[in-house]
Amino acid sequence: MAKKAGSREKIWTVEKLQGSEKYPLSMRLGGDNRPYASKVHHHARSKTVHVRTQIVSPDLCDDILSYMGPSLEKHKGCDILDINPGVGLWSSKVHDYLKPRSHILLEPEPETYGEFLQPLVTNTKSKYKLVTGDITQFKTYSDLIKDGYFPHQTPVTESNEPNNSLLVIGSLIWDPPLPGMGFSSLSKQLMLQFSHSAWSNDMFHAFGPARMLLWSNNVDMVGVLPTAMNNNSKYSLYMQKLSNVTEIASPTLAIRGSGRGAISRDPRYILEGVAKALNTAKRKGIELPAHRRESIHDFAEDIWRLSNGTGIMSVADSNRYLREQEASGKSTQGLLIEGARELARVEKALESNPLMFRVETLTKTGTSTRVSEEGWRISRLRASVNRSEKVREIREKLVDTGEQIHNLECAILNTTDEKKKEMARNRIEQLSQELGQNLGQNHISIQEGFEMELDDRLALRSQANRLGWDKRAFEPIVVHSDEVWPFGRVSLVDIEPKPIPEGQSSTFFEYFQDFVVALFSKPSLSLPEALEQLAPGASELMRKVPALRDPAKGGRLNMDNLRVRMLTAEMVDGLCNAYMEWPFRLEGSDHPKFFQTIYGQKGPYPSQRQ
Repeated sequence: MAKKAGSREKIWTVEKLQGSEKYPLSMRLGGDNRPYASKVHHHARSKTVHVRTQIVSPDLCDDILSYMGPSLEKHKGCDILDINPGVGLWSSKVHDYLKPRSHILLEPEPETYGEFLQPLVTNTKSKYKLVTGDITQFKTYSDLIKDGYFPHQTPVTESNEPNNSLLVIGSLIWDPPLPGMGFSSLSKQLMLQFSHSAWSNDMFHAFGPARMLLWSNNVDMVGVLPTAMNNNSKYSLYMQKLSNVTEIASPTLAIRGSGRGAISRDPRYILEGVAKALNTAKRKGIELPAHRRESIHDFAEDIWRLSNGTGIMSVADSNRYLREQEASGKSTQGLLIEGARELARVEKALESNPLMFRVETLTKTGTSTRVSEEGWRISRLRASVNRSEKVREIREKLVDTGEQIHNLECAILNTTDEKKKEMARNRIEQLSQELGQNLGQNHISIQEGFEMELDDRLALRSQANRLGWDKRAFEPIVVHSDEVWPFGRVSLVDIEPKPIPEGQSSTFFEYFQDFVVALFSKPSLSLPEALEQLAPGASELMRKVPALRDPAKGGRLNMDNLRVRMLTAEMVDGLCNAYMEWPFRLEGSDHPKFFQTIYGQKGPYPSQRQ
């Protein structure tokens, strides 16, 4: 369906569509972009022109393969299934590195990208085969198997063993993101379906669970691999349940929003997480290439040193440090809000020119000095930034108290000394009263922000795997926007299916994801509240899940202090099992789409409301 005249310019600009002179492939695509802008797929409900983003930087491909090289050794000489190869640069780089015995190029638009892929296929002794097919249809993958494209592979009926002899690579990037069926993007839908299929040995997992290296829009990573507890959703829990997810490459930090637009973590926790990841990588001999770093990596190393190896800094200290860095010419984009960045630069300029915002005007009696309009604007900006920092400092004190309560609860669970338990309980009661009073004296926005920040702090410093992002073994290498065409923000994600837990199956996962739809309908609720909303009396199920009270697994003493978004996949597993065995569960909830029907939501596989 044609786009209305004039509407395309709102998304596509000459600057975004033009190629980068650094990369010939980019210039080739950008020189005449019309053939490479494909309409949406027939099943997507959109009228926007969606372009399939292409990797155009050879250096980016080389750097990625070098960075993750040791983990790819087990795939050398394997078969490769290549989804949406497009112009084929990434395809050929992976091919040259792994030297596979076969390489299937599954390209849905050969009329557009055939000119790039045919030279690969027609080379003498080529291992490539170009196949046309709809990558969104399960039948496409079963047909590849049925038609004999993987002669070296043997189908299995049940297997938990990783199939290292098959590697799946591909690109799921459409710009703007292509909508899925019941998902915000087709990319997220496919990643979840691909992961789920490993449990039933369907699609390309028919030969055993296969590793996947997939390019995606960076915006999709909010769900696939959230970097803040506020973004921990039912989708991310599904992915955590099914797979180990690692971000190999990511764009530079985006501009940080303010107020409700600031959905990412407090800068202190971002830096603390980066510092820990860099230190973990260093211990393993993994070094982030100098040309694939940005300022935040230097900041994190500084803070690791200044904090004596903890990465922990106060609001005041971190704010002072970041302002100094911005004033010295180092970008703090994504850490400080834009107003604070500008103010830091202005304050530095005022040191050498204190009268820069003073203007003289002629009067009847001579001249007078006044503050310029720009000076008044900076004054208002300074007041706004100072208010914001004051709020952060107030919240910090509240979070400190919340963390103390959490640690005391864990101490009680970890000791058998009754005297120590009693002392800890008394201290918890005292701190809880203080916290309640202090929260009541502050605006509701501070109260809401307190819970989000406390959850982020506890998750970051927890032994439990609440967010895979916090347990990353290294930092992703930086991808610059001009290394893809059209210019954009992309990520490379490594997805390795997890073994199916004993006693579970693909059918269990359907019940699991249905249960999660209900449990995560309001992730900010405490666990007892959420369970009572799910079914009257269901809070008694908590007693059936030992992980909820195991500090080593993210548990704590007081369930009223444990919010739904803080639950791990193991905890939800236990709750789901307990609910399925509960004699008082809701009538009809033995159906795997019961809660999806009630809440009007879909799980990994689209279905009509019943």
